[in-house]
Amino acid sequence: MVLLRIKKALDRIGPQVLPQSLLGKAIQYTLDLWPELIGYVQHGEVEIDSNQIENAIRPTAMGKKAFLFIGHPDAGWRSAVIYSIMGSCRRYRIDPAKYLKDVLTRLPHIKNRDIPSLTPREWAKAHPEARTLPPK
Repeated sequence: MVLLRIKKALDRIGPQVLPQSLLGKAIQYTLDLWPELIGYVQHGEVEIDSNQIENAIRPTAMGKKAFLFIGHPDAGWRSAVIYSIMGSCRRYRIDPAKYLKDVLTRLPHIKNRDIPSLTPREWAKAHPEARTLPPK
């Protein structure tokens, strides 16, 4: 296997180079991440990078940061919460208006133990008909 040959070469060359040299750092970096590389090769469905996840959460993360400094000190926090809910609705492809209408209508009458069922994830499972948004 090619990776086995590469690992043997890294193990052989590593001790012969200065650890702080560019080659030494590259070899150590590769060896430190070796288990992850092997996992990636063994499981082809695993993505080699996290770009899709980072791109999916970027709008939510940017909004949260931007909303920290608007108006009243509590307004930023509240905006970040709402933005997070909207991002979760988008993630689970549910219509935010349907979600909020249902949740806000039921919330005053719900018991504490039932609150976890109101998260967008759980709500989407219970309301598959509301999954109308196209995937992003």
